[in-house]
Amino acid sequence: MIKSPFSFFCRNGEVLPMEEATVSINNIEYSYGFGVYETFRVVKGVPLFKKEHIERLFISASTIDLEHGFDEDNLSKWIEALLQKIDNETYNIKILLIGAKTPQDASLFVFPLNPLFVDKKLYKQGIETITVEFERPAPTAKTLNMLPSYLAQKKAMRANVFEALSVHPDGCVYEGTKSNFFVVKDGTIITPPSDQVLEGVTKLNVLKIAAQSGITVIEEPIKLDELSNYDGAFLTSSSMKILPISKINDLEFSKIPEVVKKLISKYKEFIETYTS
Repeated sequence: MIKSPFSFFCRNGEVLPMEEATVSINNIEYSYGFGVYETFRVVKGVPLFKKEHIERLFISASTIDLEHGFDEDNLSKWIEALLQKIDNETYNIKILLIGAKTPQDASLFVFPLNPLFVDKKLYKQGIETITVEFERPAPTAKTLNMLPSYLAQKKAMRANVFEALSVHPDGCVYEGTKSNFFVVKDGTIITPPSDQVLEGVTKLNVLKIAAQSGITVIEEPIKLDELSNYDGAFLTSSSMKILPISKINDLEFSKIPEVVKKLISKYKEFIETYTS
């Protein structure tokens, strides 16, 4: 068994020793992955956008008709109680909401994880990606049904690239396996329609920063066979923040657009202010 470097987790509102983090094999919902989740970063002891992640967790649960007896206010308090038990300054918090045959039997877990850090040089040189034909079920919900994304990420690993981008039967690129996707044209940012992807919390914050900075953002389909028409591309997520793309399949972007550099700088300032 892999031992966690953390000592405590929270189950249904109770903070417990990590050794008690077990699940019943008799609950078929665990086996079938009938659940939703969220992951967010804690920086300098400050949970980043806890409220927004909690809200999205319950929206995801509603989307897949996962009934439960939990509420946002109590979950927020439980997270704070767990954070009081953790000495680390920087780590991730994961929330799992698992359904059951009745709402009363649903389970809610909150636990800390070691954070994944992106190599700093990639923010200056960009990352390589591939496209893979796959769709996530219930795309606007963050569910535990991760098989399509998992298989796509395995292809990315075999290709020795950072991320795999989802291409649907309509020939459009929608999102990464764990990230939101954007392209840039003449200083304007284009991102796929929000009703076809998971709206990341980082993405929504980046869009706010773009609006405040006078940067135009358009939602429209992004055709795979038209990617060469764009000046650049980038991804966003809680762990990646804003990460430029240098290559998609065989298509290379010669440089990172200035508007992306501006957003990276503005987002860094935004996080520093949030955690100060």
